Amino acid sequence: MKKHSLTVCLIISAAALLVAAVYGAQINPSYTPLSNPTPSVSPHQNSSSPPPSSSTSESDRAIPAPPVISIYVPDNYSTIQQAINQAIDDAAIFVRSGTYNETVTITKPIWLIGEDEQTTTIDAHSQASSLLILADNVTVTGFHIINTPIPSQGNPWFSWEYIPAKQLPSIQINKSSGCNIYGNLFTNGSIGVNLANSKGNAVFENVFSFNGEAICISGQSHFVANNRILNHGIGGTGLAIDGSNNIIVNNTILDGTGGIWFKTGENNTLRGNVMRGNFINLLMGSYEAWLSFDNDVDPSNTVEGKPIYYWVGRTGETVPPDAGAVILINSTRMTVKNLMLPQSTYGIMLVNTNNSTVENNQLASQSQAQLDYYHTPGVPLYVLLLNSSGNHLEMNRATLWINSSSANTLTQNTGVIRLTDSNDNIIDDNTITKIGFMAIDWSGINLRYSTHNLISGNHITGNSAGIWLCDGAKNNRVENNIIDDNAQGGIVLTVWPDSSGPKPESNIICSNTITDNGNEGILDSGSSTQIIGNRLVANRGCGLEMSNDVNTIVAGNVIEGFHFGMYGKSSVDCIITANNITINSRYSQYGVWFQSGMPGTFFHNNFFVPIDFSHSQNATMMWDNGSEGNWWYFYTDEDMNGDGIGDTPYEIGPNNIDRYPLMKPFEITLAIQG
Repeated sequence: MKKHSLTVCLIISAAALLVAAVYGAQINPSYTPLSNPTPSVSPHQNSSSPPPSSSTSESDRAIPAPPVISIYVPDNYSTIQQAINQAIDDAAIFVRSGTYNETVTITKPIWLIGEDEQTTTIDAHSQASSLLILADNVTVTGFHIINTPIPSQGNPWFSWEYIPAKQLPSIQINKSSGCNIYGNLFTNGSIGVNLANSKGNAVFENVFSFNGEAICISGQSHFVANNRILNHGIGGTGLAIDGSNNIIVNNTILDGTGGIWFKTGENNTLRGNVMRGNFINLLMGSYEAWLSFDNDVDPSNTVEGKPIYYWVGRTGETVPPDAGAVILINSTRMTVKNLMLPQSTYGIMLVNTNNSTVENNQLASQSQAQLDYYHTPGVPLYVLLLNSSGNHLEMNRATLWINSSSANTLTQNTGVIRLTDSNDNIIDDNTITKIGFMAIDWSGINLRYSTHNLISGNHITGNSAGIWLCDGAKNNRVENNIIDDNAQGGIVLTVWPDSSGPKPESNIICSNTITDNGNEGILDSGSSTQIIGNRLVANRGCGLEMSNDVNTIVAGNVIEGFHFGMYGKSSVDCIITANNITINSRYSQYGVWFQSGMPGTFFHNNFFVPIDFSHSQNATMMWDNGSEGNWWYFYTDEDMNGDGIGDTPYEIGPNNIDRYPLMKPFEITLAIQG
C-alpha cells in the first residue's frame, strides 16, 4: 500500500452547501478483481514518511500500530460489508486491489486497510454514503473512495416526471469519536469526508479531487491536517468549518471554486494552510460565523502566497501591505490601506472595530481563464463592517456591506453598497456600479431595516436597480444623485420578495437626476415617501410608478411617464402637486395612466398629455385643493373674469373633473424642508 506525506491547503467556498447523508437500501455488492493482487502489508509498511508524532502543535498525528490482519477481502469474504459483519471488535481487515460496488456501514471499532489508494476502490453509486461510520475508534486507510452520481431522469420542464440527479458523501462519520481517516484518495462525492456531529476524529494525509465539498467539519476537537484538496469544481468547497475547538493545519487547497468556509464555530486553530488558484479563497459564510470570531488564525495561513491577518484587540496599527485577507476584531483606530487582495469573499472584515480607516484597497485582477471557466465578469472584493462605527471607507474598489453598524462614512468608492440594520451612515460621492457576479442582490445600493442614512452625490449606474429601499428602511434621505442605466429601475421602494417585513417608510427622495433606467425611474410601494424636486426623464419605462403606496407626497418633479395605482394595487391618500407631467420623450408609449380606484389629490401640476383611464374605469381622484386645480395643455376654455381659473371645469376622464383648471402653467418654485 502506498502512503503519501502531503501538505494540504484549506480553501472554503461560499457556494458549497452541507449535503446531508441519505441512507438508502444497499445496491447489490460486486467485486472486480485486478490481476495478480499484491501481498498484504501493514499501514506503515513502505511509507514515504515516518509515523506521525503526537504533538497537536504540529501537523502530525500519532496512529497506533494496527493489530495483526485477521480477515482478507475477497479471500475470506467477497464483500467488505460481509467481512465487517463477521469481524470482532478491533479487528484488522485487509482489502485487496479491485473495485467494490457496495455501501459499507461500520458499527464496531475496526481497522479497514486498503491495499493501494489508487487501485482499491469503494463506490456506492449514490445509493448511500460509500462508507458510513457509526462507531468510535475506526481507522480507514489505503482506499480510493468515490460515490458516482445517479444521473437525472425525465424532462426538467415537467416536474411530475423529473427526477433530479443525486450525489452523496463518500465517508460519513456520524456521532462518532476517535476515528482516523488517512492515506486515502477521494473523488466524485458530494462531500469527501463529512464529520457530522462528531468529536475528536482525525482526517489527514488524504487527497481530495472533484468533490463538491472536500471536508466538512461539524462537531468539535477534530484534527484535520496535511490533506491535499484540488479541482473541486464549480460550486465546490475545500474545507467547511461548522464546529469548535478543531485543529486545522498544513492543508493545501488548489484550483477549485472555494477554499475555507467559516460557517459557524469558535476556538478553532488554523496553522500553515495554503489557498491558491481558487476562484474564491476565504469566506465567513454566516452571521453566526461573523460573531463567533474567537478563532486562532495566524499569518502562516496564506491566500495566493499572502498571509491572512486575523487580529483581535489591536489599537492604532496598520495592516502590513502583503496581506492576503484582513479580519480585525475588537479593535480601534486601525488602518487598512493600499492593499491588492486576492480572491476572497470577505477580503476585509471589521467586527466590533471602530474609528478605523479602510482606504484604496482593491481585488487583484483575475485570470481570463478563470473568468471564462466560471462564466462570470469576476468576483468583487467584499469589505464587511459588523457592529462597527465611526469608520471611514474611501477609494476602495469593492462591494461594501455595512451590517449592524452606525455613523460610518463611505466616499469615493467604486462598487455596490448594502446596509442591513444600520443607521446614521453617510454614503457620498461614490461610483455605484456592479463590479462582479457576487454583487449581493444586484442592486447598486440596498437598505434593509436601516434608518437615518444619507445617500448623496453618487453616480449610480450599470446595476439591476439603482437604489433599493426595502423592508424597514425608514427616514433615509436620497438626494442629488445621478442615477442612470440601471436595468430594473432607478429607485425602488418595495418589500423584499416574499417578505412579510414592513414597508419602507418616511424616506425622502429629492433633487436626483434619474434617466435611461429600465422599467421605471422611481417605483414607490412604500409609506409616507416624499418624492421632491427630481428629474425623471427618458427612462425605458415610466418616470414614476406608484403602486400600493400610502401617504406619498410627490412635489416639484419633472416626470416623463406617470403611472398611478398600477397592477390593481391602489395608491392611498397621496398628494401630487407642482409637477411637470408629460409623455416619455424617448419611449412615447409611456404616458399618464391611472388604474387605482382610491383617491389621490392632484393640484398645481402641469399636464402636457391626456390621461389614459382605459385600464380602470373606477379611478376617481381629487383634481384641486378646493380653489385651484391643474394646468392642462388641451384645455382651451375662457377665463372671462381674469382670475386665472377656467370658467368651465375640465373633464379629464370618466368620473374625473378638474373643477378649477388653471389658464397658464403653474410656476413651480419649491422650498425643500426637512
